Amino acid sequence: MNLLDIPSNKNDTYASFEKQKINNRTDINECEKDILKNAIDFERENKRQISVISYQTQITAFVIILIQIVLLIIILMIPKKVKGRINPE
Repeated sequence: MNLLDIPSNKNDTYASFEKQKINNRTDINECEKDILKNAIDFERENKRQISVISYQTQITAFVIILIQIVLLIIILMIPKKVKGRINPE
């Protein structure tokens, strides 16, 4: 659950604020500013990809659990043989 990027708009806004802070800095040159902004973009993209993979994993696990529950219900509904049962033959 921690890997999901649920508040993505909020995180994108924070990334924009960080980029703006980098643009306002006067102690570094434009090349270093571009490198820092690209690092922020790269980190955000990685978090998005990890979030997608995490979401797909959770969906897959949910489907597998549902299949197991259905199979368990089917197994429990199979009638058991009774010793005193009369064969219709």
